[in-house]
Amino acid sequence: MLKFFTALLGGLNKSCLVVNSYKPFLISYKITYKISLNHKCCAKMKTLIIQPKALKQLRRIPERSVIIDKCEELKQFPLCANVKSLINHKYPYRFRVGRYRVFFQLIGDALSVVSIEEVKKRDERTY
Repeated sequence: MLKFFTALLGGLNKSCLVVNSYKPFLISYKITYKISLNHKCCAKMKTLIIQPKALKQLRRIPERSVIIDKCEELKQFPLCANVKSLINHKYPYRFRVGRYRVFFQLIGDALSVVSIEEVKKRDERTY
């Protein structure tokens, strides 16, 4: 799956990238059950849509394989893990992948990745 993404990221000129693979999330049944009970997650697999803006940003990121893997995991449980709900923001959800923030929205049965932003390190000049 990663080779598929890498090949597409090199020369994709379409409006968006739609990935609809139904591979099971690689955790055991007991952990899946416990997570879905505690966090009220949706156990239904979502379709992943990466918008053109996010694709353009993804091409510039050297750690894009890690971000793509996290997006694949997010398809199974879109409102779990380190997903943060945003208030008064253009995009309703975000999650962290290293020093990057991935902003997304849920549209029906689709998980739409809208933007990927790099967070700069804070130092004494920040404040």
